[in-house]
Amino acid sequence: MVSNENERGDVIEMLENEDFNYHDVVIDRLEDDKILWVLDFDEIYKYRADDFEYLDGESWLSTGDLDDDTFRAMETTEDYIYISSSEGGLRVLDRDTFEILEYYEDAHEDTTTLLEIDNDNNEMFTASGDESVKKWSIDGVTVTEEWEHTHQSSSANSMVIDDGQVYTCNGNGEVISADREDGSENWLEQPDGTDIFRGIAVDELRVYTANSSSNILYAFDKTDGSEDWAKDDAPTQTEAIAIDDEYIYLGDNTGNFEIRDKTAGDIVWEDSEVNEDSDDIIIVEDGYFYQTEDDDNERIYKRLTGNETAVRSTDIDVDGVEIDFEATIDWINENEELDLDGVECIVEYREDGETTWEEITITTTSSAPFDFQSTIDELEEFTRYELRAVVQEREEMED
Repeated sequence: MVSNENERGDVIEMLENEDFNYHDVVIDRLEDDKILWVLDFDEIYKYRADDFEYLDGESWLSTGDLDDDTFRAMETTEDYIYISSSEGGLRVLDRDTFEILEYYEDAHEDTTTLLEIDNDNNEMFTASGDESVKKWSIDGVTVTEEWEHTHQSSSANSMVIDDGQVYTCNGNGEVISADREDGSENWLEQPDGTDIFRGIAVDELRVYTANSSSNILYAFDKTDGSEDWAKDDAPTQTEAIAIDDEYIYLGDNTGNFEIRDKTAGDIVWEDSEVNEDSDDIIIVEDGYFYQTEDDDNERIYKRLTGNETAVRSTDIDVDGVEIDFEATIDWINENEELDLDGVECIVEYREDGETTWEEITITTTSSAPFDFQSTIDELEEFTRYELRAVVQEREEMED
C-alpha cells in the first residue's frame, strides 16, 4: 500500500454524487478488491474502496418493488446483501445481481434503523424505532428471530456487537450493554444531563460515545459501564464516532472533525475546512478513514489517519526460515526519495514446521535513499540480509 500524501487528515480520494442521499456506507473484503457499498433511499452503489472506481449498482426508483418503502441500513456476506427498511421490513438480495430474493415484511413494527451482521457466527442484529433490538440467525436467505429486548427508553441510534455483548446508545442519553446470547441486560448508564447519543464505538477496554447536545465525549468501562473519563470539549451535535487502535474519530453536523487520543480523550488533530455540512458516517480502515458529507452534492472522503506513507507486508524465506515481514516507512521529501535509516521492521518466523511464532523487532542501518516507486521491492530484498543476520545470531545463541 503506497499513499501519495503524508499528513494526517489529508484527502486521498473524493467520491462525489449529486444523487447520493446516504443512509448507510459499508466496507467489506469479500472479493478480490476491498468493496465500498453506498446505500441510498432506494439505490445501491458499489465501488472499489481503494480508488472509488464505480463497479456496479441498482436502482428501484421505477421498478415499484419498494412502493412507499425506503432503504435504511445494510450489511453484506459472501453471497448476499441484507437491507432493512423504513417500514420495518428486511430484504435479502443476491450480492452479484441485486435481485431481491426474500422479503421479511414484519421484521420490526417500525423503521428498522440499524443492522449488524456477525459473519463468523451467522448472526444478525437489528434495532428499530419501536425501541426494540433483535437477534436473528441467518442461513442464506433464511432469517430466523432468536430474541428481542426493549431495554432502552428510546430507539437505538447506534449499535456495536463485540466480545459477547450488544452495545447500543439512544436518543434518551442511555448507553446499554446486553448479552448477545439471550438479550439480557448487562448494564445501562445514563449520565446526568445527557439526552441524545448518536454514535458508539467499542474496544477491548472501553465504550465510547458523545452526547449530541452537551458536547461531552464519554468513555465507559466495557465490563460494568462505570465512567472511565469524560471530556467536555467535544464537537457540538456529534453525529458519528469511530475508533482504531490508537484514536477516536468524531464528526459533527456542522463540518467539524476531530481525532482524539483513546486513553484520555485529548485532541490530536482537528479540521473544519474540508467538510461543509454534516458528517454522518465514519469508517476507519487500513490507515484511512472514510467520511461522508451532506450538502448539495454529497461526498465521501478518504483521508489519512496518520503520517505513514508506505507499508509493505509480505512473506520472505531466509535460509529456509519462513518470515512474515511488515515495514512502515515515512516520506522524507517532495522528491519522492525514502531513507531507510531507522526503519523498524516487525517480523514473525517459525522453523522446522513449528507452529509457535516469535516476534522480533529490528532496525535497519542503511541510510541510502531509493527511488520512491521501487523502494518497496528493494526494501524487501534489503531486509533479507538484515533478517538473515538476525536468524544467524539467534541460531548461534541457541548453540
